[in-house]
Amino acid sequence: MLHDSLKKAAAKGDRGNNAADVEALMLAYFNGSEEDQEIIAPGAKYGIPVKQSTVNEISKGNNISGKF
Repeated sequence: MLHDSLKKAAAKGDRGNNAADVEALMLAYFNGSEEDQEIIAPGAKYGIPVKQSTVNEISKGNNISGKF
């Protein structure tokens, strides 16, 4: 969910006018956040609905930046 939400956040960019907002949103998903981030990826994965509405409900304390 983190990876898919990060990709969805990147798609919210509008070629510079909202760059700071999109960057902040992407960094929150990439680095992890104490705040409970909404899942902005599709509501289903492989046809299976995702019941959780926040990233922390699925993987609290995880981040993508720790994978590199």
